[in-house]
Amino acid sequence: MPAGILLYIRKARVLTLLSLAIIIWCFASFFCFHHLLVTNHDQQLNDQPHQRSRVKPETLPISPAIRGSSSTNASQINQSPSPRDQCLSFDNEMEMDNLISNSRQIFIAMPTKAAGSSLRSFINNKCMKYRANDFFFRQQKLGKSKFIRNTLEIPKVVASHVFKDEDLINLVQHMTRNTLLIYVHREESDRIVSAIQHVIRKRLCSSDPRWTRSQITSNQNRDLVSIEGGNCTITEDDLLTHVITDERHFEMGNGAPEILTCDFYKAVEDNAPKIVFVNYQQVDRLMGLIAKHHCPDKHSLASLHDNTKERDGFDRNVFVELSNKNKHAGVNEYEKVELSDWIEKKREVLEWATDLRKNASCQRQTKMMENSLFSCPHEAVQLYLEL
Repeated sequence: MPAGILLYIRKARVLTLLSLAIIIWCFASFFCFHHLLVTNHDQQLNDQPHQRSRVKPETLPISPAIRGSSSTNASQINQSPSPRDQCLSFDNEMEMDNLISNSRQIFIAMPTKAAGSSLRSFINNKCMKYRANDFFFRQQKLGKSKFIRNTLEIPKVVASHVFKDEDLINLVQHMTRNTLLIYVHREESDRIVSAIQHVIRKRLCSSDPRWTRSQITSNQNRDLVSIEGGNCTITEDDLLTHVITDERHFEMGNGAPEILTCDFYKAVEDNAPKIVFVNYQQVDRLMGLIAKHHCPDKHSLASLHDNTKERDGFDRNVFVELSNKNKHAGVNEYEKVELSDWIEKKREVLEWATDLRKNASCQRQTKMMENSLFSCPHEAVQLYLEL
């Protein structure tokens, strides 16, 4: 083969190899540049603050005692209702008025010492003329059967104390769309203080014959108080053991820790009943709307309260004999303080020291409900629970 042709072939091969090398280099450069861009973008994302949307945590101050107590601090309830809760007004043709007017059946439940006596007296005796017993929500199958067979006209409004979460859970599971449940609430620490005062002053120390202390005794079947003239004294040991901790008679009974539990809130979430929480101090407004829409005779609301000062029989000074002897007194003398002073000094640790909330659950949910309730102008709120 001529030398010129061989030289041409060799040059062609070199050019071909060089072209292939250039093409490979271009592809490699492209992929390297793309990788650098992706890496730089990811780095910029990582350097930005994490901005995931989240619900602002609820601030949960210690729930205050209801207004009127010496320990109440208005700044403690400076909170707005939760966005999912609705404040209700008792004013004419407003939310509560419409709810009560449009409900075909209304159940009103409350713990002890939450205006229950006034409500029950008004609704059961003066409005519906139906005497629902104080354990109405605890009725088993036989009790419910008697209620529905009692008369053709079922009372449209029934009010009763409630003592356990299971009482309300059973009701919530069976409520129709036209049924309204109103729970009259009292903050638990405030309820406990009122209950202690009531049991000691009325049931143990009162001279009013309507009140008996026969069922409140020690294990030795002795009276828990000593009465001398206008003074009534109970020892600190007996007060803590037999009134507050062990027996929990009468008004000391169960409150929010036993009623507003996780099981109750779960039942509300699962069944979506029409439920309203009302502060116990708003019962006059509540009774006014009940009378307006459901009381045939439209009784006057004057003098409806059964637990007024005039009828309380608080006619003796009540003292607590402290467990430790007074260092400045004689050897056999113990210091005595007024019951109200004793409660005021002990109230912030009383429930902890006596394990009164040992059965409590989902207290956060209750405090959130209270935040909404106490911040509403008329202290009535309809909850939309999401656990």
